[in-house]
Amino acid sequence: MKPDFNKRVQKLEYVIDRAIKNGKYEKALQGIAVSSQLHYKWNQSYTNDKLEEQTYKLKEKIKKHYNLFNKEEINDNTILFYDGFGLDTRGLALIYLKNLVQLGYKVIYVTNKKAVNKQPEIAKSVKNYNMEWIYISMEKDFLSRINELKEIFNKYKPANAFLYSYPYDVSSVLAFELYDGIVTRFKINLTDHAFWLGAKSFDYCIEFREYGGNISRKFRKIDNDKIIMLPYYPIIDKNMEFKGFPFKNEKNYKIIFSGGSLYKTIGENNTYYKMIETILDNCLDIIFLYAGRGDDSELKKLIIKYPDRVFHIDERKDLYQLMLHIDIYINTYPMIGGLMTQYAAIAGKLPLMLKHNDDGSGVLINQENLGIEYNNKEELLQDLYKLLSDEQYRKDREKKLENSIISEDKFKEELDNIIKNHKSIFEIRNMDIDTSNFLKSYIERYNYKTEIDCIVAKRKRKLCWIFPQHFAVGFIIKCKRLYKEIWRKKCK
Repeated sequence: MKPDFNKRVQKLEYVIDRAIKNGKYEKALQGIAVSSQLHYKWNQSYTNDKLEEQTYKLKEKIKKHYNLFNKEEINDNTILFYDGFGLDTRGLALIYLKNLVQLGYKVIYVTNKKAVNKQPEIAKSVKNYNMEWIYISMEKDFLSRINELKEIFNKYKPANAFLYSYPYDVSSVLAFELYDGIVTRFKINLTDHAFWLGAKSFDYCIEFREYGGNISRKFRKIDNDKIIMLPYYPIIDKNMEFKGFPFKNEKNYKIIFSGGSLYKTIGENNTYYKMIETILDNCLDIIFLYAGRGDDSELKKLIIKYPDRVFHIDERKDLYQLMLHIDIYINTYPMIGGLMTQYAAIAGKLPLMLKHNDDGSGVLINQENLGIEYNNKEELLQDLYKLLSDEQYRKDREKKLENSIISEDKFKEELDNIIKNHKSIFEIRNMDIDTSNFLKSYIERYNYKTEIDCIVAKRKRKLCWIFPQHFAVGFIIKCKRLYKEIWRKKCK
């Protein structure tokens, strides 16, 4: 039996309202953080008016205690870039930072303290440019983080600020809301397919594809003149050495590759794994390789059934080189991997994609004319078999992938255009979007463990007595993990 999502959210609404009324701002922030994360995991709506109203109300209360700088004091050439993830090559931080500094802006880069010395590619890309690194602890309570971000804003007085964060990062959302009318704020909409908090935290929303732009316009009710499109591209080190495969391909088998976070393959009656199994049964000269982390229980079943033909590896830094050595890339399902699709296209390998409504559209330029999207499993498999058996047919299809990714120069040019003129050359056409099947897959994955992951955390301890059972179970789970870790060390 699934936990009652609506019951949890209604309880949180009451707790948040009471906390704001009684001046218990930290408790209110913890409640908003949990509710936002639950909405993101449940993902049956793209925004929530009540949460936005509570966040705005809380911002107005907190603002009275803060001294903010005036618009007249801004430094025109300074940009604050808030990165809530703190990753190196994954995501979009690297390409934005690299191009911002090359455009001549002074960038104040604010990110997670845990990222110290863990972003070598970003460090290399911005070396000798005007960028200042500021690390903040994501473990602090929410009010402390808002105050810390406020101090950074006030110290550097940026004319522009970019918000790039988790969908439920309430501290950054509220800090950005404080500077409404003072700083021009841009949200980089990485999570265009799901719920996120902060509809009032930006002046312009940068979308990377038409699908996300239509979601923001139709379902998030963001004004059309606030939505700007800028496709992204992956940064690739083409000189990196290929690290090889975890197998010896002595029989010269063809290699089908797939990858990304494994949660993207779960749901829809195991369609993804059934499809791979059908390929392996019908094509005895195929090796299937998967790269990625997460719940690998279904993948292990394939490995047991096809021990010499199915392999699972971790994420790879030589992903581009790996792509060059495969034959065909098959996208994850029910959720596709956008960056993986782009890597395949740049390497000239067809990224075949089983359509799941429209949520996989627009990752590549002119994607609808590339012939890589299929309406059903049978259609994809029929074309796959032809691609594997007819080399000339495959080469002709691969040629169509040229120019399907924005160039770095064009990205840089349009990024500058967005900052200076608040527009780009990319238009967002109206699309009729059906998200019903896509949203259904989130309901399938939502369970009690999901709630524990969202609710139970040190920074949310003020909610302990609101959800005592969740915290009790969470404590037991933590103790078990600790015991296992101690036992593992002893065994060594």
